[in-house]
Amino acid sequence: MQVFIMRRAAIALSSILLLASPLSQATEYDSGRGPNGQVVGDGDSDGGMFSNLLKDGKPAPKEGEYTMPDLAKLKEWAQVTIPHQPVQQNDYAIALDSITVGKDDRIVRYVMMVKSKRGKARNVLFEGLDCFSNQYHTYAWANQQGEWQTFSDPKWKLITKDTHNSWQAELVDEMCQLNEPYKLEAIRSNLKTDSSDKFGCSGCGQQ
Repeated sequence: MQVFIMRRAAIALSSILLLASPLSQATEYDSGRGPNGQVVGDGDSDGGMFSNLLKDGKPAPKEGEYTMPDLAKLKEWAQVTIPHQPVQQNDYAIALDSITVGKDDRIVRYVMMVKSKRGKARNVLFEGLDCFSNQYHTYAWANQQGEWQTFSDPKWKLITKDTHNSWQAELVDEMCQLNEPYKLEAIRSNLKTDSSDKFGCSGCGQQ
């Protein structure tokens, strides 16, 4: 009887090690930093893919074609309030005239601005949000000349709350209904309620 119990324990331990091995082999996610050293994304160490498969069982979405917005033409900004932000050091705004909903992939894409409350530093980011898998993707950031700089190896990541700069958790409530995005007009209307004119963005370059 004792031998049988020990054998069962050995099998259980082997199963745990097999489940854990993919995580131990995963390389650390390099989320990238904006021009002011600000970390882009929530900084999950597994890059989102492993977290996504373990939590939701949904892979990264397949993307259709999209066009990056012209920064110089973005004029309509709305403030985004993040009630669950641990430390309120920044102001956040989204360009309402940058928001699109992909015709084929149903991904909501937008331009987000993160502005320091203590100085002139700001980061302007182009991102995508997938309602079905509850993931987001940071494509690029704006340099000092107001031009897009793309990340070399961007990854889809789970949307989470209570982490640094987790504005995606607030946006998902305004952009998604269940597993589908709202219509474009509804998304812009939902976000326009907090509209503000204090986010000037002449070309959206860093200041």
